[in-house]
Amino acid sequence: MYRYPVFQVVQSPTLQPVLRATVLYIARLFLALGILALMPAQAHAQQAPEIKQIELLSVYLTKPYQKIADVPASAKQVLVSAGRKWSSIQFTEPTVPGWISEDYVRTEGNVATVAADILNVRLRPSSQSRVMYQLENGYQSSILGRYAGFLQVLLPADFTVAVREGQASDAESGETVKANASNVINRTQADLSNTAKSPASKPTFNAGSHRIAPGDAISLLVFGEPDLSIQNVRVPQNGQVSFPLVGPVTVAGKTTAMIESEMEKLLEQGYVKNPRLSVTIFSYRPIFIRGSVNSTGAFPYTEGLTVAKAIALAGGSKAAAKQNGVSILRDGATIVEDLAIDSTFEVASGDVISVTEEYGQAGESFIYIHGEVQQPGEYIYRRGLTVEKAIVLASGFSLRASKRKVSITRYAGTEENEKPTEMKRVELFTPVEPGDVINVGASWF
Repeated sequence: MYRYPVFQVVQSPTLQPVLRATVLYIARLFLALGILALMPAQAHAQQAPEIKQIELLSVYLTKPYQKIADVPASAKQVLVSAGRKWSSIQFTEPTVPGWISEDYVRTEGNVATVAADILNVRLRPSSQSRVMYQLENGYQSSILGRYAGFLQVLLPADFTVAVREGQASDAESGETVKANASNVINRTQADLSNTAKSPASKPTFNAGSHRIAPGDAISLLVFGEPDLSIQNVRVPQNGQVSFPLVGPVTVAGKTTAMIESEMEKLLEQGYVKNPRLSVTIFSYRPIFIRGSVNSTGAFPYTEGLTVAKAIALAGGSKAAAKQNGVSILRDGATIVEDLAIDSTFEVASGDVISVTEEYGQAGESFIYIHGEVQQPGEYIYRRGLTVEKAIVLASGFSLRASKRKVSITRYAGTEENEKPTEMKRVELFTPVEPGDVINVGASWF
């Protein structure tokens, strides 16, 4: 009947019921597997939460326009001023993050409290990063993150930031300004002034209040112009630093913000169109600690350094030290006396800290040597000492030292509030007097 035997087997009356049952079983198996495969996908689709897209607003320093972070665009803002490319705003609640050193804060759980009198807030977690604000003692914030000895905290609401064109627009008085779909409250300058005077607000500092002095080292970064940038240049005794193209510029006695403003004007004179630059302090002049401490000499200055921490750098006070016998000499004048050894009084770079003994003064006279020598620091004055002998006490010149750039700041013979005598390019055989500060400059070659 059939040409091929296989069809004869399929048509066999005995096997047909078995084949039908097998086909039905296989069909049911595939149907069950299909249902099982669909069930997890349906359950996942039902349980998956709705993912909401959070709109972000990029905020920048007001000048130069360096990006700080991305913050929620829904945060309420105050329009301070509007421009063609940038607008300045403030937030009604702490929103903008910044980095502070954890050495000068107290932490309880996830809350940080500023312990120093003034604490710098930096753009990035580095002591070389730009200072964008200063917090006062007692300020509290939740801790957002930790990195390399720094804590990320929220700045006060009165910190002013910049946003790009289109993110905040001009508005008439009394109208609402919109930035990235967020509500911005427009207030008048009088309102802002009243807020600044309120006890809850804290003062804003643009780029730090430290005034550059000889011995400090600064860096200049011109964005997009690496050939015009300089790194770690120590300010000489004459207070001038030579910048590419511009030449010598007096920086002593000025803040970094003042130097930035001056450099922008100089570079705009035919060198760079619309220059954007940043001036930072690479390192500070050392402080000098003398008297009844375990290790006298020069010590590196860091921001927020107090009397107590400075004495700790010197190995602590001796047993004979007077508990309220600390005095500070700054720029040739005694600015404070009778401080406690554990005082939180904040010192400045270049300060001379003296710790007296319980019974009278710790009697020797000292000289101070810094700059391009092997071991800068404080040394006991000896009769007959010359500049050359003093440098020998400091283990000699460094490799970068210039023997023609030795200067002396002399305080002997001056009144307490009188300006000390500046002696430039002194010879090595020049006699040294008690209290002299000897600076050795660097050679350019």
